Amino acid sequence: MEIRLKTKILFFALLICVISAMIFGEVIIAYHFDHECTAIDIYCPVCLKINVLNNFLKTLMTASVILYLAALLFSFNIKRLKYLILYPYQLTSVKLKIRSNS
Repeated sequence: MEIRLKTKILFFALLICVISAMIFGEVIIAYHFDHECTAIDIYCPVCLKINVLNNFLKTLMTASVILYLAALLFSFNIKRLKYLILYPYQLTSVKLKIRSNS
């Protein structure tokens, strides 16, 4: 298999894993929404599971927002950088619309 195809397959597999973890986390939180803790001590397994899932989902949300912002900034900068990096010597006075009066 080509390396790019393997990379794409691994990327989509990771994406499916993350999305399924988010969905199942939300399902578990919704299922235990009306949980009334009967444990006297602080080690209730349901409460711990809900807290861990809440923290996990908050972390994923923060990471996805940062990823979207990075992709947005990269997409704006790539258009400008393409001409500066790939075509620096192809600029002529006609392309720059410089008028010479001499």
